[in-house]
Amino acid sequence: MHRTFYHITHEGEDESNRKPNFRRMERIRFPKFIIENCKHNDILIWKNKRGKDERVLLLNEAENYIVILTDRGEYFMLITAYYVETKHRKEKLVKEYKDYIKAKTA
Repeated sequence: MHRTFYHITHEGEDESNRKPNFRRMERIRFPKFIIENCKHNDILIWKNKRGKDERVLLLNEAENYIVILTDRGEYFMLITAYYVETKHRKEKLVKEYKDYIKAKTA
């Protein structure tokens, strides 16, 4: 759990050298709220693969916030959650969602 908290409140590619991110810290309550309200129309939900893990992504477009879970079969584990800071990153996530929906309905 400590690693997940650290990942949610800090940023950076190098795990041993992550920096505190106050935007992430301000939103520490968002993951629970988004998970509990995942059926709301503002939450985009899709799946992707990262290595051997199937990930479930929940994007709140209105708040620019994403929650990433991994499916462990009997339960879902929180991997990370963060504020999507750039327009480009948000557009990339929305495109991934649309591509997922398109492939699922094809």
